[in-house]
Order: sequence, then structure tokens, then C-alpha cells
Amino acid sequence: MFFFLSKALYFLLNPLCWLLILGLIIFRSKSNRTRRVSLTVFILIIIVGGNKMLLNEAMLRMEPERLELEEIAKPYEYGVVLIGDNQRISAAINLYKKGKIKNICILGRSHNPKLIEYLIGLGIDESDILHESESRNTYEHALNFRDFMHKHRIDISHKSEDDILLITSAFHMKRAEKCFAKQGIPTTLYPVGHISYERIYYNALDIIPSNYALFIWTKVIKEHVGIIAYRIMGY
Repeated sequence: MFFFLSKALYFLLNPLCWLLILGLIIFRSKSNRTRRVSLTVFILIIIVGGNKMLLNEAMLRMEPERLELEEIAKPYEYGVVLIGDNQRISAAINLYKKGKIKNICILGRSHNPKLIEYLIGLGIDESDILHESESRNTYEHALNFRDFMHKHRIDISHKSEDDILLITSAFHMKRAEKCFAKQGIPTTLYPVGHISYERIYYNALDIIPSNYALFIWTKVIKEHVGIIAYRIMGY
């Protein structure tokens, strides 16, 4: 139930959804005052939500620093990948090829039913691939990873953060880290797909409303609401 409620809530928290609702109110309401207030809020969302500079400040607070390949001195036993965008899988493949991880453990059901065959085709040894396909969200990723490793007779209770490299999107890493820590699983973070950029690259164009910024704000809001909801649920 929580899974489906969270998906519905995330849709309603989408700024583009707010603009759609406000637009309908502006054109359908018979109250001048309601239309004026709705129009004001509509414009504020576009001005504030579309500001790439403000968005970047939010992302800088949310995303952990990059971990460069050169900083990994010895290979990790497991590269744990949370199913999502292709950047996560690509990062795991690169880490494996560079000898930075010994095994790739994929958590969650992939949209590509031939993902494992794809990895094997790239030269990754089948015995170095683990796949848990039942988890649907970050909480279940962490919970099922612990049970999945136990099922395969792999004791993670004595593992350290030098054994498990957690691979997921940078904006999502904070919630993922907390979920794995809650299950007593120490990890080193390997965030990928950073959205934020250094402040030295700010320019005047960043304050011009952008559709891209409005879209990314959805991710920001989703993650903050997700962290709060997970904390309430004890995840």
C-alpha cells in the first residue's frame, strides 16, 4: 500500500502538475480573486522553480561529492547497483572492467529482461553477477539485499565499508545510504549522474525560467518527501 500511495503522492508533488491545476483554475474559475491569486502563484512557480541557480544550490546540498576511480586504491568485493537509469549500470560495468569491484550485485527488477545476458556479453563473468529482482523501492533494496546475501550464504555482518560500494544516482544517494545503514550494512558511496555543478559556472542565463529546472525540481521534492516518509515509517 505504501508503495502505491508514494507513487501517487510523488505525482501530486510535481511542479508541472501544480501549473496544470493552476492553469485550469485560472481559466475555469468564476471568481476574479481566485484567478488573480492562482495567476500570481503560477508566475511565482515559473520564476522560482525555473531558476537554475536556485535549483543548483538545492542539488549541491543533496548530492554527495564524486568518488573518482583514481581514489579507489583496492577493489571492493561488491558493487551494489540500485536499478534505475542506465548511468548506474554503466558505472558498475566500468568499475568492474577497471578492476575496482569484483562482483556486480543488481537490486530491483530491470525493465530490460535480458540485462544479465547483456552484462555477460560485455565480458562480465556470470559468476560475478548477483541479481535480486523482487525489491521495488529503496527500502526494499536494502532489506532484500541483506536477506539475499544471507540466502546465498554470504555473511555481510562482518563486512566493512571497504567491501561494499553503493552505486546509485547522486540525488538519490542520501536516502539510499540511510536505508542501508538502517539495515546495518556499511557502504562506501559511489554517486553517479550528478546534476549539480560548481558555482563558478553561474551566469545570467541561469535566472531565466527553464523547463529543465522545473522538471528536476520534481526529483528534489520527491527525494526530500521520500526521506521524511521513510523516517516516519522507520525505514
